[in-house]
Amino acid sequence: MVALFSNVRVLVKAKDLQGKVVVLLFMSLINGFGSGKIVITNLLDIYTKLHLTGAFEIVFVIVRDADFSQYFKQIPTTAHKHFLQTFPSMPWPAIPLSDRKTRKRLETFFAISGDVRTSPRSIIIDPTGVVLHCDATPLFLRYGAAAFPFTSDRIQFLDSEDDVIKKQPPSVKELLASSERDFLINNKGEQVPLHDLDKKVVGLYFSPCLKLQNFTRKLKMIYEELSGNMENFEIVLIYVHGWFEDYYGRTGEASFLHAFRTMPWLAVPFDDTNFIKGLQRLFQYPQELGSKPDYRLMIIGPHGNFMEPWGGNISLLYGVPAYPFNTCSAANLELERIKDLKLEML
Repeated sequence: MVALFSNVRVLVKAKDLQGKVVVLLFMSLINGFGSGKIVITNLLDIYTKLHLTGAFEIVFVIVRDADFSQYFKQIPTTAHKHFLQTFPSMPWPAIPLSDRKTRKRLETFFAISGDVRTSPRSIIIDPTGVVLHCDATPLFLRYGAAAFPFTSDRIQFLDSEDDVIKKQPPSVKELLASSERDFLINNKGEQVPLHDLDKKVVGLYFSPCLKLQNFTRKLKMIYEELSGNMENFEIVLIYVHGWFEDYYGRTGEASFLHAFRTMPWLAVPFDDTNFIKGLQRLFQYPQELGSKPDYRLMIIGPHGNFMEPWGGNISLLYGVPAYPFNTCSAANLELERIKDLKLEML
């Protein structure tokens, strides 16, 4: 029997894991101050959605004390200090830092190597004890809680749904609706029906950060100018969680709503993370899984009659005259510019 502790120092028995899908999260304490925050933030979202079902659990497994020898002079004092700083941010149980024997046995059994210092390693075990994935980090980033119970059949099902959408591009209303939601929210937190967007040009604004960046400022100016001219144009914020925030102080819904109040457009609700990950897969955002994403504006025409992945570049380069911000409008502006060229200008 293995003793586990929750982050409120409550003893959790290993038998309590029976019948559940269990994730063993191997992590260096040093990683609490490194690149592992993206993985942890995604796991926090997944845990929030799945833990109450009673069929899912995560167990935090700290790497051996010896792994800290080149970083910390005082062992186990410093290791224990970092454990106390890291573990309270996790709502799941952990194998105690003092239980070196169990931690060493698990590391050996699952062949955990030194690369865990740069990125946590997640191993998924099904209720019968079968190891489903030896490194589930890409799966968590790509699918989130929608992939539960994380079997091959479930992943294939999600991929097949994505393929159907790619082959038959839906309208904006169909694209942005989920099985539980047929609305977006405005900057006051009010629900806005999706059918209002069907006849509009819509920009899907994928953003990994809520700080007011230059791109957001320029986009806001364009949006307000078009709104003043009564153009059928709308922007929908797709806030991608957990790329810049440290998981000790990650953005919660209250922080999201506070930042969103400064933006004049609509947004997908903060907690609809499964849906947002589906949009990320569909539009390949970010282009490389796990890479640092940038800001992207995907332009969709009325009734889905065109999709422009370079909408952000076109809007910033040409401004309002490039509306509806597709390649055709940009080409026409370039053609007009070339017509105005004179030999002496060259």
